[in-house]
Amino acid sequence: MTMKPLIIIFLFLVNCAPSNEKESASQPTAVLTASVEETIEMVNPAGQTIKERFHLPKGYKRVAVDSASFAWYLRHLPLKKEGSPVLHFDGSLKYRQ
Repeated sequence: MTMKPLIIIFLFLVNCAPSNEKESASQPTAVLTASVEETIEMVNPAGQTIKERFHLPKGYKRVAVDSASFAWYLRHLPLKKEGSPVLHFDGSLKYRQ
Protein backbone atom coordinates (compact mmCIF):
# COMPACT_ATOMS: atom_id res chain seq x y z
CA MET A 1 0.00 0.00 0.00
CA THR A 2 1.38 3.40 -0.87
CA MET A 3 1.67 6.34 1.53
CA LYS A 4 -0.57 8.72 -0.46
CA PRO A 5 -3.91 7.12 0.57
CA LEU A 6 -2.74 6.92 4.17
CA ILE A 7 -1.80 10.61 4.17
CA ILE A 8 -5.18 11.59 2.69
CA ILE A 9 -7.05 9.51 5.28
CA PHE A 10 -4.92 10.98 8.08
CA LEU A 11 -5.59 14.55 6.92
CA PHE A 12 -9.28 13.76 6.57
CA LEU A 13 -9.51 12.42 10.13
CA VAL A 14 -7.46 15.30 11.57
CA ASN A 15 -10.03 17.78 10.23
CA CYS A 16 -13.02 15.94 11.75
CA ALA A 17 -14.61 16.12 15.18
CA PRO A 18 -17.41 14.06 16.75
CA SER A 19 -20.93 15.46 16.55
CA ASN A 20 -24.51 14.48 17.33
CA GLU A 21 -25.73 15.84 13.99
CA LYS A 22 -26.49 13.50 11.09
CA GLU A 23 -25.33 14.60 7.65
CA SER A 24 -26.62 13.05 4.46
CA ALA A 25 -24.58 12.61 1.30
CA SER A 26 -25.93 13.58 -2.11
CA GLN A 27 -24.56 10.89 -4.46
CA PRO A 28 -21.72 8.88 -2.90
CA THR A 29 -20.56 5.65 -4.50
CA ALA A 30 -17.80 4.11 -2.39
CA VAL A 31 -19.00 2.31 0.72
CA LEU A 32 -17.14 1.45 3.92
CA THR A 33 -18.73 -1.36 5.91
CA ALA A 34 -19.17 -0.30 9.55
CA SER A 35 -21.12 -3.33 10.72
CA VAL A 36 -23.23 -6.12 9.30
CA GLU A 37 -26.41 -4.00 9.36
CA GLU A 38 -24.99 -0.55 8.57
CA THR A 39 -22.85 0.90 5.76
CA ILE A 40 -21.33 4.36 5.57
CA GLU A 41 -21.14 6.28 2.30
CA MET A 42 -17.63 7.77 2.23
CA VAL A 43 -16.71 9.03 -1.26
CA ASN A 44 -18.50 11.37 -3.65
CA PRO A 45 -16.75 10.93 -7.04
CA ALA A 46 -18.21 14.22 -8.31
CA GLY A 47 -16.47 16.22 -5.56
CA GLN A 48 -13.91 18.72 -6.83
CA THR A 49 -12.16 19.33 -3.48
CA ILE A 50 -11.17 17.14 -0.53
CA LYS A 51 -14.05 18.66 1.49
CA GLU A 52 -16.58 17.77 -1.22
CA ARG A 53 -15.19 14.35 -2.21
CA PHE A 54 -14.78 12.73 1.20
CA HIS A 55 -17.84 12.51 3.45
CA LEU A 56 -17.50 12.34 7.20
CA PRO A 57 -18.22 9.18 9.16
CA LYS A 58 -21.57 9.10 10.96
CA GLY A 59 -21.46 11.17 14.14
CA TYR A 60 -18.64 13.50 13.04
CA LYS A 61 -18.56 17.07 11.76
CA ARG A 62 -15.80 19.28 10.44
CA VAL A 63 -14.22 21.74 12.85
CA ALA A 64 -14.59 25.41 11.85
CA VAL A 65 -11.27 26.81 10.61
CA ASP A 66 -10.01 30.23 9.56
CA SER A 67 -9.76 30.84 5.81
CA ALA A 68 -6.07 31.72 6.25
CA SER A 69 -5.23 28.36 7.88
CA PHE A 70 -3.51 25.30 6.43
CA ALA A 71 -6.57 23.18 7.30
CA TRP A 72 -8.77 25.43 5.12
CA TYR A 73 -6.23 25.14 2.29
CA LEU A 74 -6.27 21.33 2.49
CA ARG A 75 -10.06 21.14 2.56
CA HIS A 76 -10.32 23.28 -0.58
CA LEU A 77 -7.42 21.67 -2.43
CA PRO A 78 -8.61 20.95 -5.99
CA LEU A 79 -8.67 17.30 -7.03
CA LYS A 80 -8.48 15.64 -10.41
CA LYS A 81 -11.53 13.78 -11.69
CA GLU A 82 -12.30 10.38 -10.12
CA GLY A 83 -10.31 7.67 -11.92
CA SER A 84 -7.57 9.98 -13.24
CA PRO A 85 -4.26 8.18 -13.71
CA VAL A 86 -1.65 8.57 -10.97
CA LEU A 87 1.65 9.95 -12.25
CA HIS A 88 5.17 10.06 -10.87
CA PHE A 89 6.95 13.40 -10.30
CA ASP A 90 8.44 13.17 -13.81
CA GLY A 91 5.06 12.62 -15.48
CA SER A 92 5.47 8.89 -16.08
CA LEU A 93 2.52 6.62 -15.32
CA LYS A 94 2.65 4.95 -11.91
CA TYR A 95 2.87 1.14 -12.22
CA ARG A 96 0.09 0.27 -9.76
CA GLN A 97 -3.11 2.20 -10.43
